[in-house]
Amino acid sequence: MTKKDFFRIIIKLFGLYWLISSLFSTGQFYYLSFIPGFTLPAVLMTILIFLVFLILFYILIFKTDLVIEWLNLGKGFDNDSIEFQNFNLDNILKLGVVIIGGTMILDNIAVFLNQSYLAFKVHTSAVADLIGLNGYSTYHWAVSGTKILLGYLLLTNYPSISAFLLKITQKKEA
Repeated sequence: MTKKDFFRIIIKLFGLYWLISSLFSTGQFYYLSFIPGFTLPAVLMTILIFLVFLILFYILIFKTDLVIEWLNLGKGFDNDSIEFQNFNLDNILKLGVVIIGGTMILDNIAVFLNQSYLAFKVHTSAVADLIGLNGYSTYHWAVSGTKILLGYLLLTNYPSISAFLLKITQKKEA
């Protein structure tokens, strides 16, 4: 199996995970759009967020090669093929960093969009007291945004991160 085939499988699994987790998040958007006192921009924002979910799902499932090239996932391995019999510590660390980074992004995109949406509703609603989430929303918005950024950094810098972790591991063994 080539490394590109392996990353295609992983990204498609992340896409499936994204679909399942986003189904639960979009229900909240739909419900909150129709609270009395909310305007047309709130409903339009719900539709926009739903479209973002669909676009991300489409990219993760059907445009995996684009994601692999954009994140440079094919670089940083010694060989073009991945042989699971000879999977050394360096390759395991690289794979682990990629999986952790991808999971961080997928777990937190829904929370980030949800909190952005709630903040938008609080600022545009005439009855903002219905959702009193000013501080709560800001905190979760910042935390989920930070986790998305960290996940992105893990995905784009996985060779150097795994090399650093390998170096630390080898120092402890020596």
